[in-house]
Amino acid sequence: MVNITECLGRTMSDFGFILPDDNTKDNQCFDQAYSQQFGIATFQFNFSSTTNNCEAQTFMNSTHLTYGVPVWFQYNSTYDRVILYNDIIVNYTCPFPRFLNATLDVGLYPITSPDRLTVVRFGTYILTMQLFKYSNFTGPYTVSDLPIQIKVGTPLYIGASIMGPDPQLFSMKIDSCYVTPRSDPNDPIKYNVISDGCPVSWFNSIHFIRDGEGLVAYFSMNAFRIGRYSQVHLHCTFSLCAGICPTSCTGIR
Repeated sequence: MVNITECLGRTMSDFGFILPDDNTKDNQCFDQAYSQQFGIATFQFNFSSTTNNCEAQTFMNSTHLTYGVPVWFQYNSTYDRVILYNDIIVNYTCPFPRFLNATLDVGLYPITSPDRLTVVRFGTYILTMQLFKYSNFTGPYTVSDLPIQIKVGTPLYIGASIMGPDPQLFSMKIDSCYVTPRSDPNDPIKYNVISDGCPVSWFNSIHFIRDGEGLVAYFSMNAFRIGRYSQVHLHCTFSLCAGICPTSCTGIR
């Protein structure tokens, strides 16, 4: 979004410059103009590649995914024989981080006899992880299911989705996952179950159902207990790729 104050907009008009909403031919990514604050005009542009004729560009480096769109402030020379000013092109960019962290804020209570699995709550933001009841990743657990009992070795079906990136340009993959006995992701006691996009050697119950193709990832793992602790918390890191994410595992995924 581009904000222009009333004073600046009036000055640009006095000097003969056309604002974006009056020049949609050159500003093909322009969406709408409105004012949420008195005296400030807001011009909204689309950054999606699905917009017809929009010249928005995407750039990716090691840390960020950046959308860019050129905004024209064209000098109106229709009635002038002498043109005193050049057109102005302002390149607006909006960066998004490539790497996002998410915690499955679900407290599990695995025991060696009748077990209990407790879902504390689901945290949602841009990236969401959920625990599902069925192997086709349907029936997400909710607070109404508490308390939940499950045995060590029972498959857990976990899905993650991300909202925002262009689905025609980007995919999401699982980079790493680890478990802790408490909800704190920085707990000193932790055990890796996925590292560098692959299951760790000691834990062979990880199965990737969908990973690196689109903005949804699904995998399963067997429930286990951490020593004398009653809970297990899962924390995962995901990353975005341009197109389909390359496979980093040599074994079967």
